[in-house]
This record gives sequence, structure tokens and C-alpha cells, in this order.
Amino acid sequence: MIPSKRIVFPGITAFPGKLYGKVLKTGKRRNTILTGTYIHESEKEEEIQKFSVALEESLQSLRILIASLETSGPDQKEIQEILETQAVICADPSLATSVRKRITEFGENAILAVQNVTHEITEKFKAMENEFFRERVDHFQDVSNRLIEFLAGKKEEDSFLSGLKEDLILVARELTPSQMILMDKTRIRGIATDLGGKTGHMAILARNYGIPTVVGLKDFSTHVKDNEFIFLDAELGNVVRFPTLEEVKYYGFSSSYPTEENETKKRKP
Repeated sequence: MIPSKRIVFPGITAFPGKLYGKVLKTGKRRNTILTGTYIHESEKEEEIQKFSVALEESLQSLRILIASLETSGPDQKEIQEILETQAVICADPSLATSVRKRITEFGENAILAVQNVTHEITEKFKAMENEFFRERVDHFQDVSNRLIEFLAGKKEEDSFLSGLKEDLILVARELTPSQMILMDKTRIRGIATDLGGKTGHMAILARNYGIPTVVGLKDFSTHVKDNEFIFLDAELGNVVRFPTLEEVKYYGFSSSYPTEENETKKRKP
């Protein structure tokens, strides 16, 4: 059933702006549940080798992204710093040691070991009172996501965010730096994510690219559908489903798009 009234989802402004547009949902690949499991003694050495290969592939992919930004000018400095931080985490011997230990001592496969090590680290950061350190959780989570995707043989498949044919508002649970770097910034006119805060990497990248963005929307992505039209109000820090006709007209879009008033008219005899 089509909602009969304007629905507002509150969040946090990462970069200001207002627009009404069509939704493109992403994160389908990253939201796919990759279940870790336990392995036999005879499988441990092979699992450790798989992890070592995935770790090197992850680090190499970060280095390629960093190198691609080195000639992009000073406006890319913050983005480069985010990726360099993640490369440092990825190259930290303690990360590899902790994962290998869980494989050897607890019989976890590489995916489960990475998930558990990441959980231990991020929980420590989340417990810190300083918001800056709490926001660093996303760096560890990005490194973990990248590792797990390489372990699962998925590699990086963010090309669908480039070469877009129309202007869109990108909606996701979260976006990684690599997704934001690779996306078509001439077509992605706004961003809305469930996770993120004022000092997180999504906010930093949104400011850098000048894209109106609202983060911290909790479960918004589960309520909206691909190709739906929404009103992103990154001035007030919220996103609106079924906006009023005034909101749509003010931002220059046709009143034939779904709005509260139009849907009400459709239901009248």
C-alpha cells in the first residue's frame, strides 16, 4: 500500500544541499552474508595461505587507488589520507598475526577469523568516549570488508557506479572510500546512508566532492526502493519519502513524480 503521508527519516548532514531525485540503491554486494565456519586440522595451512593471498591483494588494491590520486591535486588529500590509513591497518603485522592465530588455535576459516578479529578491534574503539576514535571504526570495517571480498573471490565490483546514464541519489547502508572514489560523481547528485557520522570517511569524502549527503539514517535503506523518488534535505539533515508538491516544485522537478498529493489524488474515486 502506498503511504498516505509524508515520511521523514532523520539523519546527520555531512554536506549541505537539497534535491529531489531517483534512488539508486547499492551495497547489495556488500550486504550479502558471507558466513564464516570452522575447519579441520588438515585445512588450516591452506586457509592461512588463502588469507595471505587475500591480504596482499587487498593491500595492492589500496595502493593502486592511492597512486591514482597522487596526480589529482591537493583537493584529493583527505581522500588519499583515508586510503593510506587503511593501507597501514592492512599492512600491520598484528592484524595478520591475530587472524592466523584464530585459524590455527580455534579452527576458524579465514573469513570467520577476519570477522572475529575485526569485531574485537571495533568494539574497543566503540567503547572510547572520544567521537574521533569511535569514528575510526569505519576504517577497520572497510579493511575487513575488503579482505572478506577477496577471500570470497569477489574482487572489486564497483564499476556499476560508473558510467551512469541519469542523475541519481545513491542510497546505501554504508559506502566505502573505494566505492565513493570510483562512482560517477557527475551523475550521483546526492547520497543517503544508514551509517556514518560527522567525522567519518563518508562525511569527509562527501565534503570533498561537494555532494549533498545525509548519513546516520539508521535503517532508511531498508524502507526505500530502487527507482523511487525521494527528497534529500541535507540542510536539515533528513530524507523524505512522498514529499509535498511544494517541495518538489521548488526544486524544479515535474509534479508527475510521486508525491503525497499525487498519490492521494490517485486514490480518490
